[in-house]
Amino acid sequence: VLAYAASVRPPAVYHRGGRRMRALLAQVPGLHRAVWPAPHVHASVALAMAVGTKLRERRKDLTRFRRQLLRHADGGESALDWLDGGGVSAVPPLADDAPLLLVLHTITATTREAYGLAPLLLAARARGWRPAVHVRRACG
Repeated sequence: VLAYAASVRPPAVYHRGGRRMRALLAQVPGLHRAVWPAPHVHASVALAMAVGTKLRERRKDLTRFRRQLLRHADGGESALDWLDGGGVSAVPPLADDAPLLLVLHTITATTREAYGLAPLLLAARARGWRPAVHVRRACG
């Protein structure tokens, strides 16, 4: 409730200034009144945080990754995170010639995020694929 009340404020308008811009903005009264966000916005954030915490706890039990560092000619590093299949979801080792699934993570999802790639990787592993995530420079 406090976070919701604290978010009530007039919208922020960024501009370079100038007499014409100030005159234009003065003609839009909605830009000077406090805006009450929809109540469900804060509820969805709280729900996402609660679910994320629960998934993070569950994911720790389900997945274990083996990191393979990749060193580049310019001195930089990236990595491959291989799903080992350990933990609760332990499955027999896969053959070296099993199909490979290489996942390129997004800006916000790596193998360390609860909401991220673990479900996809576990599903691929259950189907006999060798899943790996390429972790870009400065992302892990």
